Amino acid sequence: EETDILGEVLYCQILLGELDTDPWIRQKRLAILAKQRQDGLFKSSYGEAYLDHATFNALTALIPHSWFPETAK
Repeated sequence: EETDILGEVLYCQILLGELDTDPWIRQKRLAILAKQRQDGLFKSSYGEAYLDHATFNALTALIPHSWFPETAK
């Protein structure tokens, strides 16, 4: 449940064709939101030096991707 990794995995799932409405995607997005700090950044178990990376990956995973074109089938 590390924010950095979870954000990367979610984004990959979306790129591979999972929908924003998928229950797993929605559940993991809520898990990411629970790790947001008061200052808006996202927690990282790797320490303060990794807050930018954790925040970037969290935000990338939280952005709705319904505007993406359909994946090739």
